[in-house]
Amino acid sequence: MVLFSSLSKNIIKCVLVSFFLFGVLIKVCPDEQNVLYVYSYDSFSDQWGLGKIATQLFSDAPIKIISVGDTIDMLYHAKSFGKKDRQRPDIVFGIANITIPLARDLGFLQRLSSGIAYPVFREGITVVDNIMVPYDFGYIAIVYDSKYIKNPPTDFEDLTSDRFKKKLVLIDPRTSGPGLAFLYWTIAVYGNAFTEYWKRLSSSIMTMPDSWSTAYGLFTAGETPMVLSYTTSPIYHQVFEKENRYKVALFPEGHYRYVEYVAIPTIAAHKHLAEQFIKFILSKDFQKKILLGNVMYPAVKDIPLPSMAHQGMPMKALELDYTDIAQHKDTWIRDWLSVMSERR
Repeated sequence: MVLFSSLSKNIIKCVLVSFFLFGVLIKVCPDEQNVLYVYSYDSFSDQWGLGKIATQLFSDAPIKIISVGDTIDMLYHAKSFGKKDRQRPDIVFGIANITIPLARDLGFLQRLSSGIAYPVFREGITVVDNIMVPYDFGYIAIVYDSKYIKNPPTDFEDLTSDRFKKKLVLIDPRTSGPGLAFLYWTIAVYGNAFTEYWKRLSSSIMTMPDSWSTAYGLFTAGETPMVLSYTTSPIYHQVFEKENRYKVALFPEGHYRYVEYVAIPTIAAHKHLAEQFIKFILSKDFQKKILLGNVMYPAVKDIPLPSMAHQGMPMKALELDYTDIAQHKDTWIRDWLSVMSERR
């Protein structure tokens, strides 16, 4: 049976041809063949997020955004698809530098064509394996509410002071990119003695939810005066809420750099369109939207930043080597869990 609609062509966006074959109703929509499926973390699809901006500005194909929790959840979910699955990912958006070893191990991302001309990225930021392309970055930090914290922590050791007892919300490193970055931050500063630091820090921790959005929600709701986030977080409140009470505690030890990447899975149905999308997000027009669209810094070097973007810029960037992460992550997590199990 074939069904024809008499609706106006201005309303019809695709014709559904329906028929029964061995008792199965099949629907064919030609336009869906050109849809670019973008898998990312939850905040990408927020009303003010980069997903909305990309949907509005990318003109080569319609975009369908699939939000999947945190960057770690997103990688596992994108890996789970097969070549015949409908809505399989064409783009994975939001791979973090801390999860590059995981992305390599999962082995579901493909190399990009040699014809892609990359722009000059900011110092220390590069394309990884000709597979993962950086588009933004930020720095992990402790953000505090100056209404309640008059004397913020001045360094890592000060963060363990009695005056901050049960006032800090961190995030579980097993389930969260920022949470894992904080663990790596302590390792970058303390080396093998990081577990001793976590023992000293434990009294300051109020709770450790499984996601950044939950942790930051507790913070903005006034449940806690300090939270793990990014040096750029106060910019959001300044611009969109006209609120200046939220501040960053800058530490002299340096801050962990958090870089985000985009990549194309091997099962992508539209590699050419996906590569066009990567070129698009590296363009000046899109890169200029990143500061307010994702509250992060653009990865491309020649994108000018307003003065407010430099307020929380740390003097020193810290980042663990990917090889060290691949070799030691399981041991680090196990040692961290041992410390946390003793926490009261």
